[in-house]
Amino acid sequence: MFVTKISRKALLPAALAVLGGLAMPAIAHEGHEHLNSPSVSVVNDVPVVLNAIADRTTDIPEPPAGMVALRLSTAYAPDLLPGGGVEFHQPDPEVDSLWAMESLEAGEDIPAGAKIDNGVLFLKPGELKMVTVVYRNPTDQPVQFVTLPHQDSPSYLAQFAKLTCFCLSFVYKAPAHGAWYRVIRVGINPKTPPGSKIDAVFTILTDPNDFLPAGS
Repeated sequence: MFVTKISRKALLPAALAVLGGLAMPAIAHEGHEHLNSPSVSVVNDVPVVLNAIADRTTDIPEPPAGMVALRLSTAYAPDLLPGGGVEFHQPDPEVDSLWAMESLEAGEDIPAGAKIDNGVLFLKPGELKMVTVVYRNPTDQPVQFVTLPHQDSPSYLAQFAKLTCFCLSFVYKAPAHGAWYRVIRVGINPKTPPGSKIDAVFTILTDPNDFLPAGS
Protein backbone atom coordinates (compact mmCIF):
# COMPACT_ATOMS: atom_id res chain seq x y z
CA MET A 1 0.00 0.00 0.00
CA PHE A 2 1.34 3.41 -0.97
CA VAL A 3 1.87 5.57 2.16
CA THR A 4 3.06 9.17 2.30
CA LYS A 5 3.65 11.62 5.14
CA ILE A 6 2.56 15.24 4.51
CA SER A 7 4.00 18.27 6.21
CA ARG A 8 1.75 20.11 8.67
CA LYS A 9 2.75 23.48 7.18
CA ALA A 10 1.75 22.46 3.68
CA LEU A 11 -1.51 20.77 4.63
CA LEU A 12 -3.04 23.12 7.19
CA PRO A 13 -4.26 25.81 4.74
CA ALA A 14 -5.61 23.12 2.44
CA ALA A 15 -7.49 21.42 5.27
CA LEU A 16 -9.02 24.69 6.41
CA ALA A 17 -10.05 25.45 2.84
CA VAL A 18 -11.95 22.18 2.60
CA LEU A 19 -13.59 22.70 5.97
CA GLY A 20 -14.64 26.14 4.82
CA GLY A 21 -16.22 24.81 1.64
CA LEU A 22 -13.50 26.12 -0.67
CA ALA A 23 -11.59 24.30 -3.36
CA MET A 24 -8.56 22.48 -1.97
CA PRO A 25 -5.16 23.24 -3.52
CA ALA A 26 -2.89 20.38 -4.43
CA ILE A 27 -1.25 18.75 -1.41
CA ALA A 28 2.51 18.71 -1.08
CA HIS A 29 3.99 15.28 -0.44
CA GLU A 30 7.47 15.24 1.04
CA GLY A 31 10.37 12.82 1.04
CA HIS A 32 8.96 10.05 -1.12
CA GLU A 33 10.79 8.16 -3.83
CA HIS A 34 8.04 8.92 -6.34
CA LEU A 35 8.85 12.65 -6.26
CA ASN A 36 11.33 13.13 -9.07
CA SER A 37 12.70 16.71 -8.90
CA PRO A 38 9.36 18.19 -7.83
CA SER A 39 8.37 21.56 -9.20
CA VAL A 40 7.09 23.80 -6.40
CA SER A 41 4.84 26.81 -6.82
CA VAL A 42 2.77 28.94 -4.42
CA VAL A 43 -0.98 29.36 -4.87
CA ASN A 44 -2.80 31.66 -2.44
CA ASP A 45 0.15 31.44 -0.03
CA VAL A 46 0.00 27.61 -0.06
CA PRO A 47 3.06 25.64 -1.23
CA VAL A 48 2.01 23.34 -4.06
CA VAL A 49 4.11 20.50 -5.47
CA LEU A 50 2.99 20.52 -9.08
CA ASN A 51 4.10 17.01 -9.99
CA ALA A 52 3.62 15.37 -6.59
CA ILE A 53 1.08 12.85 -7.82
CA ALA A 54 2.14 12.53 -11.45
CA ASP A 55 4.12 9.30 -11.01
CA ARG A 56 2.07 7.57 -8.31
CA THR A 57 0.76 4.87 -10.64
CA THR A 58 4.12 3.65 -11.92
CA ASP A 59 4.38 0.81 -9.38
CA ILE A 60 0.76 -0.35 -9.66
CA PRO A 61 0.69 -3.77 -11.33
CA GLU A 62 -0.79 -4.07 -14.80
CA PRO A 63 -4.44 -5.19 -14.65
CA PRO A 64 -5.66 -8.33 -16.41
CA ALA A 65 -7.06 -7.87 -19.91
CA GLY A 66 -10.28 -5.86 -19.97
CA MET A 67 -9.90 -4.69 -16.37
CA VAL A 68 -8.73 -1.60 -14.45
CA ALA A 69 -6.31 -1.42 -11.51
CA LEU A 70 -7.54 0.78 -8.64
CA ARG A 71 -5.15 1.27 -5.74
CA LEU A 72 -6.33 2.58 -2.37
CA SER A 73 -3.49 4.60 -0.83
CA THR A 74 -3.04 6.71 2.28
CA ALA A 75 -1.23 9.90 3.21
CA TYR A 76 -0.90 11.15 6.80
CA ALA A 77 -0.39 14.52 8.47
CA PRO A 78 1.34 15.55 10.60
CA ASP A 79 2.47 12.02 11.56
CA LEU A 80 1.65 8.41 10.77
CA LEU A 81 -0.99 6.74 12.93
CA PRO A 82 0.51 4.54 15.67
CA GLY A 83 0.89 0.97 14.52
CA GLY A 84 1.26 1.69 10.82
CA GLY A 85 -2.02 3.26 9.78
CA VAL A 86 -5.27 2.03 8.25
CA GLU A 87 -5.60 -1.13 6.17
CA PHE A 88 -8.02 -2.07 3.40
CA HIS A 89 -9.77 -5.45 3.68
CA GLN A 90 -12.32 -7.54 1.89
CA PRO A 91 -15.67 -7.13 3.67
CA ASP A 92 -17.16 -9.60 6.10
CA PRO A 93 -20.23 -11.09 4.36
CA GLU A 94 -22.29 -10.38 7.49
CA VAL A 95 -21.11 -6.76 7.83
CA ASP A 96 -20.95 -5.38 4.30
CA SER A 97 -23.55 -2.60 4.26
CA LEU A 98 -22.31 0.80 3.13
CA TRP A 99 -20.99 2.97 5.98
CA ALA A 100 -21.27 0.28 8.64
CA MET A 101 -18.86 1.49 11.32
CA GLU A 102 -17.85 0.68 14.88
CA SER A 103 -15.20 1.43 17.47
CA LEU A 104 -14.14 -1.85 19.08
CA GLU A 105 -12.76 -2.36 22.56
CA ALA A 106 -9.63 -4.42 23.20
CA GLY A 107 -10.22 -8.08 22.44
CA GLU A 108 -13.28 -7.60 20.24
CA ASP A 109 -13.17 -9.25 16.83
CA ILE A 110 -12.98 -7.05 13.74
CA PRO A 111 -15.66 -8.01 11.18
CA ALA A 112 -13.43 -7.91 8.11
CA GLY A 113 -12.12 -10.39 5.58
CA ALA A 114 -8.65 -10.80 4.12
CA LYS A 115 -6.37 -7.80 3.73
CA ILE A 116 -6.25 -6.44 0.18
CA ASP A 117 -2.72 -6.95 -1.10
CA ASN A 118 -1.03 -3.53 -1.45
CA GLY A 119 -4.49 -1.95 -1.57
CA VAL A 120 -4.85 -2.90 -5.25
CA LEU A 121 -8.17 -4.04 -6.72
CA PHE A 122 -8.69 -5.26 -10.28
CA LEU A 123 -12.14 -4.19 -11.44
CA LYS A 124 -14.16 -4.45 -14.61
CA PRO A 125 -15.39 -1.11 -16.00
CA GLY A 126 -18.60 -0.30 -14.13
CA GLU A 127 -17.86 -2.64 -11.23
CA LEU A 128 -18.52 -1.53 -7.64
CA LYS A 129 -17.10 -3.24 -4.57
CA MET A 130 -17.43 -2.95 -0.81
CA VAL A 131 -14.19 -2.53 1.15
CA THR A 132 -13.69 -2.53 4.92
CA VAL A 133 -11.21 0.05 6.22
CA VAL A 134 -9.56 -1.12 9.45
CA TYR A 135 -7.37 0.59 12.03
CA ARG A 136 -5.82 -1.28 14.98
CA ASN A 137 -4.63 0.85 17.88
CA PRO A 138 -1.60 -0.71 19.62
CA THR A 139 -1.22 2.06 22.22
CA ASP A 140 -2.43 2.60 25.77
CA GLN A 141 -4.34 5.72 24.73
CA PRO A 142 -7.36 6.28 22.45
CA VAL A 143 -6.48 7.38 18.92
CA GLN A 144 -8.64 9.66 16.79
CA PHE A 145 -8.36 11.01 13.24
CA VAL A 146 -10.28 12.65 10.43
CA THR A 147 -9.96 12.40 6.66
CA LEU A 148 -9.92 14.75 3.69
CA PRO A 149 -11.63 13.98 0.36
CA HIS A 150 -9.61 11.52 -1.73
CA GLN A 151 -7.39 12.71 -4.57
CA ASP A 152 -7.07 10.51 -7.64
CA SER A 153 -4.17 10.25 -10.02
CA PRO A 154 -3.55 10.58 -12.84
CA SER A 155 -5.91 13.55 -12.77
CA TYR A 156 -7.33 12.86 -16.23
CA LEU A 157 -8.71 9.53 -14.93
CA ALA A 158 -10.15 11.00 -11.72
CA GLN A 159 -13.55 11.38 -13.40
CA PHE A 160 -13.78 7.58 -13.66
CA ALA A 161 -13.14 6.77 -9.99
CA LYS A 162 -16.31 6.22 -7.95
CA LEU A 163 -15.65 6.17 -4.22
CA THR A 164 -18.31 6.51 -1.56
CA CYS A 165 -15.89 6.65 1.27
CA PHE A 166 -14.82 8.50 4.38
CA CYS A 167 -16.77 11.52 5.60
CA LEU A 168 -14.99 14.72 6.57
CA SER A 169 -17.62 15.50 9.23
CA PHE A 170 -16.69 12.51 11.43
CA VAL A 171 -13.92 12.15 13.99
CA TYR A 172 -13.02 8.45 13.92
CA LYS A 173 -11.92 6.87 17.20
CA ALA A 174 -10.14 3.66 18.18
CA PRO A 175 -10.01 2.81 21.91
CA ALA A 176 -6.74 1.89 23.62
CA HIS A 177 -5.61 -1.51 22.28
CA GLY A 178 -8.87 -1.63 20.38
CA ALA A 179 -9.79 -1.04 16.75
CA TRP A 180 -12.07 0.82 14.37
CA TYR A 181 -13.61 -0.15 11.05
CA ARG A 182 -15.82 1.38 8.37
CA VAL A 183 -17.31 -0.14 5.22
CA ILE A 184 -16.91 1.98 2.09
CA ARG A 185 -17.76 1.41 -1.57
CA VAL A 186 -15.24 1.80 -4.37
CA GLY A 187 -15.48 1.31 -8.09
CA ILE A 188 -15.00 2.73 -11.54
CA ASN A 189 -17.20 4.25 -14.23
CA PRO A 190 -18.45 1.92 -17.01
CA LYS A 191 -16.61 4.09 -19.54
CA THR A 192 -13.20 3.72 -17.86
CA PRO A 193 -10.64 2.65 -20.49
CA PRO A 194 -9.59 -0.97 -19.86
CA GLY A 195 -5.95 -1.24 -18.84
CA SER A 196 -6.06 2.02 -16.85
CA LYS A 197 -4.34 2.37 -13.48
CA ILE A 198 -5.78 4.77 -10.89
CA ASP A 199 -4.39 5.69 -7.47
CA ALA A 200 -7.01 6.95 -4.97
CA VAL A 201 -5.22 8.74 -2.12
CA PHE A 202 -7.00 9.18 1.22
CA THR A 203 -5.40 11.90 3.35
CA ILE A 204 -5.72 11.16 7.07
CA LEU A 205 -5.25 13.93 9.64
CA THR A 206 -3.82 12.32 12.75
CA ASP A 207 -4.22 15.32 15.06
CA PRO A 208 -7.79 16.51 14.43
CA ASN A 209 -7.54 19.35 16.96
CA ASP A 210 -5.03 21.04 14.66
CA PHE A 211 -7.46 21.18 11.77
CA LEU A 212 -11.06 21.27 13.02
CA PRO A 213 -12.68 24.60 13.92
CA ALA A 214 -13.31 25.25 17.60
CA GLY A 215 -16.38 23.43 18.87
CA SER A 216 -16.25 20.65 16.22
